[in-house]
Amino acid sequence: MTIHTFDEAIQRAAGRGPKRVAVAAADDPVVIEALGQAMRLGFVSPVLIGRAEAIRGLVAADPAWAGREPTVVDRPDPREAAREAAAMTGRGEADMLMKGHLPTSDFLRAVLDPAAGLRRGNFLSHIAVVGLASYPKLLLVTDGGLNIDPDRERKAAILRNAVDALVRLGTAEPRAALLTAAEEVSPDIPATVDAAALTERAAHGEFAPAVVEGPVALDVALSPAAATAKDITSRIAGDTDILLAPYMEVANILVKGLIYLAGARAAGVVVGASSPVVMLSRADTPDTRLNSLAIGSLLA
Repeated sequence: MTIHTFDEAIQRAAGRGPKRVAVAAADDPVVIEALGQAMRLGFVSPVLIGRAEAIRGLVAADPAWAGREPTVVDRPDPREAAREAAAMTGRGEADMLMKGHLPTSDFLRAVLDPAAGLRRGNFLSHIAVVGLASYPKLLLVTDGGLNIDPDRERKAAILRNAVDALVRLGTAEPRAALLTAAEEVSPDIPATVDAAALTERAAHGEFAPAVVEGPVALDVALSPAAATAKDITSRIAGDTDILLAPYMEVANILVKGLIYLAGARAAGVVVGASSPVVMLSRADTPDTRLNSLAIGSLLA
């Protein structure tokens, strides 16, 4: 069943019981706050890796942790903390991995290290999940955090990862829009050529069970009225689940614009690895981190 709100996602995650999460560089008050809320709600069991003394101090100051004794691994260097957390997850000692207070480049280096055992030859991509009061269900936007300028085959892999994630989250027939600036195919806009080619491949079942349309402008993806005004027949207009952006900048700007201008709630997870990887900006709120833990738990 399709998830319509983050509250619903949190409720489902709580119903499945706690998932073990290895947290790299956990000595951060926002991370500790989100983990405390997730523990209280019953869907995570964290291992905190980083500066042990600082972590214990933050835990002691957070009411959500009252009466709980944290599992702490002392790794003062953030890069070493990331390596330890990634290796722990790769060994199956955690169900998912979470980024704490360290640069994304250092965290991803640990995730992508073959020694960690997370990648296993799979293609990794980032999904942002967005909840808006003006839209009837959660939207998945990809890839705004990992693949900078994907070629057609990488876009295909990003799309497969997104479809797989949504199916695992309960959407039986994900509807995907391959975003561009216009619906007409033009060699002057290479993204439209890629979108048309991927839509043709989808018609032959490559991305089943998804319904895939492209090239599609954002207004058509989100509004049946826009599709009608443009004389476009669409199976996804106003019912889209996945927005696949042509470049990382597009997805990144779109998601941040929705958060800061439209009050969207959000989550961020790297998919395609052997375990979900919760990866967020250091500026993200406890609510965004809590939502991300819920989505990660449901994918674990």
